[in-house]
Amino acid sequence: MEAVEKLQLLGLIANDAKSRGHQKRSKTDMHTLLLRRSELEQRYETLMSRRSNLRGLHNKKAYLKNQIDLQGLGESLRESIQTISQNLSESNNPNLAKNLVKVDKDRYMLESLLRLTLKEMESEFSFHTLVTQVDTQLGDVHNLSASKKKRQEIQRDIKQLEVLIKREREIFEKDVKIRDQEIKKLTLDLQHLKVERWSL
Repeated sequence: MEAVEKLQLLGLIANDAKSRGHQKRSKTDMHTLLLRRSELEQRYETLMSRRSNLRGLHNKKAYLKNQIDLQGLGESLRESIQTISQNLSESNNPNLAKNLVKVDKDRYMLESLLRLTLKEMESEFSFHTLVTQVDTQLGDVHNLSASKKKRQEIQRDIKQLEVLIKREREIFEKDVKIRDQEIKKLTLDLQHLKVERWSL
């Protein structure tokens, strides 16, 4: 029962994370992020030019305050860039959403299976459903493994056939070359015979 409760908690956490991520994405639209970054860059440039002006002055207090402002602004720029990168990667990664759905589906199926097994154990003192499910999963894994093995064998056979075809092609091309040379030789011989015959 504890495992089922933990799976339920995991489901709640996953759903909460998904909804927060969706809210975050909808609140932080890309245009706003880029405008904010542009503003930060302009302020950073202003502080950099002010820093070069303050170096020559004897006012260390203003120079140090400018340095602190620069450091804070640099951190804000880094965070802005990270947020933009994260938004871009989330919007360009549809597999992430699919993977989350698959994990949620698998979690729900496991939770249901554990509940059913618990009921079976309480009423019948057996866990036939769990054994059947595990056997089915193992069968699927075995079938997948067998199909992968078969695919590897087919790929190996294809490579061997490609090598054989290459050899046959080389032999054929060599044979055609030899025959072309023989035909040229016979053609020359025939021409010589015709010339000799006409000259007689």
